[in-house]
Amino acid sequence: MTTVDEVRGLADSYYAWLRSGTDVRDAGGGTAVITTPILDRHNDCFELYVSGSGGSYRISDGGYLVQDLRMSGCDVTSGKRGEQFSSILRSFGICAEDGELSVDATDEDFPRREHCLLQAMMAVDDLHYTSKPNVAGMFMDDVLPWMVSAGISHSSNLTIRGRTLDHHIDFLLPDRGIRSPKRILQLMGRPDKSRLGTVLLMKEDLDDPEVYVLINDQGSPDGTVDRIRAACADMGMVPFLWSERESIPDAIARTFLPMHGA
Repeated sequence: MTTVDEVRGLADSYYAWLRSGTDVRDAGGGTAVITTPILDRHNDCFELYVSGSGGSYRISDGGYLVQDLRMSGCDVTSGKRGEQFSSILRSFGICAEDGELSVDATDEDFPRREHCLLQAMMAVDDLHYTSKPNVAGMFMDDVLPWMVSAGISHSSNLTIRGRTLDHHIDFLLPDRGIRSPKRILQLMGRPDKSRLGTVLLMKEDLDDPEVYVLINDQGSPDGTVDRIRAACADMGMVPFLWSERESIPDAIARTFLPMHGA
C-alpha cells in the first residue's frame, strides 16, 4: 500500500510541474494571458485571458474552445451536446456569451475561479469525442445507467468545496461509517496526464478521500491506459477499466450498495 508520505511527494511533484509549466505574458490592451501546462485534444496548452485590475477580474478562454469545436464538426450549442454543455457550465459556475467561456473573480477567489474555468474547459473539450461515429454517447451517459442497473447507490454531478478549491465530483458513494472518509468515483473518459492531475488535486484538497477511478479504455492509444492505471494505483487511488466493469471485485462492489435491510 502506498504510504501517505509517498503520495504527498507525488502530489508535490504535480504542483511543481504545474507551476513550472505556467507562463504569464502581456497581451496588450490591459489583458494578460496565462498559458497552462494543461493540454487540449490537439496537445496544445490551454490559455486563459485575464482582464481587469484592483481586485476585480474577468477570466476567459477568449472564445477559442467553442469555435474550435464548431470547426471540428462538433456543435455544443444545440441538441444533447448543448444540454451537456450547459450542465458543465452550471456545475463550474461558468458563463458563456457568444461562445466565450468566462468567470468573474476577485483577489480572494481568483485561484478557485481559475481552476473552475480550467476544469470546465477540459470537460467541454471532451465533448469533441461524442462527434465520432464510433461513440454512442458521452462516457457519463454510458456509466450512469450501468450504475443504476448494477444497484450502485450514489449521488452524481456534485460540487464539493475543499480546503482551497471547489471540485466537481462525478459520483459520491455511501460512506462505510460515520468516521470513514468520503468515497468518490471519478470518471476518466479521456485518459491523460491532465485529467489524472485534476483527480489527484481533488484527492489532496478534500483531505484524502477514498477515490475510485473508472477509466474509459475504448479507443485510447496503446499504452496510455496502462500508464494511467498504474499511476492511479501509485497515487493511492483504485483504478477500474470500463471494459472490465462487470469484473469489479465483489468486495468493492458491495461497499457501493445500501446496507442490508435499508
